[in-house]
Amino acid sequence: MLKTFVVKRQPKPKVFSQAETARMLKTSAGNIPKLIQMGKLKPLILGAKTIPEVEIDRFISENLGLDLNQMIEDWEANGKKVIV
Repeated sequence: MLKTFVVKRQPKPKVFSQAETARMLKTSAGNIPKLIQMGKLKPLILGAKTIPEVEIDRFISENLGLDLNQMIEDWEANGKKVIV
């Protein structure tokens, strides 16, 4: 007699915490709030700021080849003005 097992999978989250986003982007957790303040990464705000998966994908595709570390340093040196 063949037994059938049903494996229930947890659905993949569509929004991520700032710490999860940092791990996905392989950067420090401190860079995520900076990128949000700079206007480079747009959060979903429902209590806490979370980052939708589609926003992470957009951020990656629009910033390929850019030195974001230098951009963050320049932003901090220039009075933290929003960069669009």
